Formats: sequence, structure tokens, C-alpha cells
Amino acid sequence: MPLAPIITCQQIIAIFDDCYYDTTNWKDGLGDLPVSLRVEGFGYVAHFDPAKITQHSNDINAILSELPVHFHPESGGGGGVQEMLGYEQAVSSMIIERLLCLGLATGGLKYVAPRRDWHMFADGMPYVILTA
Repeated sequence: MPLAPIITCQQIIAIFDDCYYDTTNWKDGLGDLPVSLRVEGFGYVAHFDPAKITQHSNDINAILSELPVHFHPESGGGGGVQEMLGYEQAVSSMIIERLLCLGLATGGLKYVAPRRDWHMFADGMPYVILTA
């Protein structure tokens, strides 16, 4: 059963925004980057506040637990990033990217294969699987 798009998208945005470090000023040399958790999504690198990720980990893992069955370890598979929310036509790729980054940050998601092997998957999209 697909996730409820509006509620879940709002939750993903709110959690991501609360955990995210905007590194723009630090890249311009205007300050030191605080200790951050760096995560490489499909097309995006995010820096998160580790304490905030810990604070939101139960919420993030609850959202991840609703992913379709083929993302769960017992399925033996994994799924393409574009399938993560089950209603990909109605959801922007940025929402999916944010959920991917949050899942990687908590350790709730992992890539099935390293980036160098993504070309083997449909459309060159990475496949991910839940870790627990």
C-alpha cells in the first residue's frame, strides 16, 4: 500500500529541513563547518546535524518502514530510488532524494551496490534496501 503522499511529503520536508546544515556560507569561507554527517544521495550531497538525525531517527525509520515490500530485507531484493514512495508520478524527485538522504543518514537504508555499478540498474538509478 503506498504511503499517504501529502502527509508523508510534509513530514519528510519538515524532518529534512530541521536536520539539514546549509553549507553555502561555509563553502564561501565565512565560517567553519560544524561537525556534520555527510550523506551522498543519488544526485545530492547533504550535511546533517548528527544530534538532529538521532532526534528524528524514529520518525525517519517509521516512514521507511512503510516502503513497499521489495525494499525490505526479507524480500532479498531492493528497489529503485524512483519507486521509493510507490506513487512516483505524484512526488517530486527532491522529496525522494530527501527521504533517501535521511534513510542513509540513520542507517535505515543502504545502497545495494556502489555508485560505480549503478549503470547496471534500470535507468542507471541506484537500488536501495532497508537495513532492518
